[in-house]
Amino acid sequence: MLKRVRQHIKDVEREVNGMRANAAFAFALACTERQWPVFQRALENVPWLVEGRTILRRELDVAWKHVLSDTLLSFSDSLARFRELLLYWVAGPMEAEEADGFSSALVQTIANSIVNTLDGVQKSNVSSASFPANRNLDLLDLLLDEHGVRLEDLGEESGDDPAEISAVRELIEQEIQQQDRDMQALRKDSSAAGIEEARRTSEGENLFGRIWSS
Repeated sequence: MLKRVRQHIKDVEREVNGMRANAAFAFALACTERQWPVFQRALENVPWLVEGRTILRRELDVAWKHVLSDTLLSFSDSLARFRELLLYWVAGPMEAEEADGFSSALVQTIANSIVNTLDGVQKSNVSSASFPANRNLDLLDLLLDEHGVRLEDLGEESGDDPAEISAVRELIEQEIQQQDRDMQALRKDSSAAGIEEARRTSEGENLFGRIWSS
């Protein structure tokens, strides 16, 4: 499984670097939308960071509007303050030590991924547009780890995987396939309509499916 994931990551990097900027960032934002339900669920156990939900959701919507219609991109001062908070958390986890460890890891990973994605859009750094796709696979690896298994421990075939591991393996396959579909669609149609379709098909989709939805 690890070999397949590594090859996919290389393929994504190559494909994204060959896409038009708006299409590449639409791909990044579509990947991010699948993180969002996981982020909201994890925040239930990391309440001191819950205000970040409003900030990040607002700025994600601003980024979508920018890639859809080339509007002037202007993020709020709140995003800069939230970025500083994340840096402080990495340096010293504050109240995170009292939070659920799995939820805390998810929130930190997703919040950093979103902030970095927004930075990439703001700086028109197309090479950064593949990072959210990688983070989605990292998050699924964290879900595996929660079940006592890491991605490198999985064989290429499901074999005799326990049911919960088999379910996460299926989520990894689904995410790889969805990323491939998104890239193919945006290569064919990077118009506003094509970008809006990428947004529509990703909004509300949970990266973790039903495994960790409630």
